Amino acid sequence: MKRAIALAVLALLAGCSGTPTSPRGSDGQVLSPTHLPVTGLEVGDCVGPLVDGDIAKVEVIPCVSPHYWEAYNKKYMTGGDYPGDEVVATEAKDYCTAEYIPYVGAEYGHSNLVIKYFAPNEQTWKQGDREIVCLVGTETGGLTGTVKGSELESAPGTESPSDTPTP
Repeated sequence: MKRAIALAVLALLAGCSGTPTSPRGSDGQVLSPTHLPVTGLEVGDCVGPLVDGDIAKVEVIPCVSPHYWEAYNKKYMTGGDYPGDEVVATEAKDYCTAEYIPYVGAEYGHSNLVIKYFAPNEQTWKQGDREIVCLVGTETGGLTGTVKGSELESAPGTESPSDTPTP
């Protein structure tokens, strides 16, 4: 018993020494480009280009650098059994669309910014993932700084937004 406790204490002490592994500063902002799990995104994080399909990790970039997307809200779904792809997509689209105006300060569809989101699928749901992460940005990048409160009517290098948010 004493040996197990001593090993646990040594493990804790080892974790406290050395260089920090967090890509974030004391203010929570990303310090340099890094790859993080989608579930590690925080509101205000800026992200590089996205690929279609299931994504486990994304490139997170300091918002002062050119980027494509910004995480602007998060929500945790509830329930035991996976509700199905359509239910998850509808909940994510509705939630992210509703949260767009309070974050950006302009109506969705009156801007060239588009909405994307990360949401659980059946496999990640079984692993405990219930998080919806809303993203706002452009397919072509070129954003610098935050879009929070920007009331952006257009973003650099963009066309008109799609009619509906896209997963």
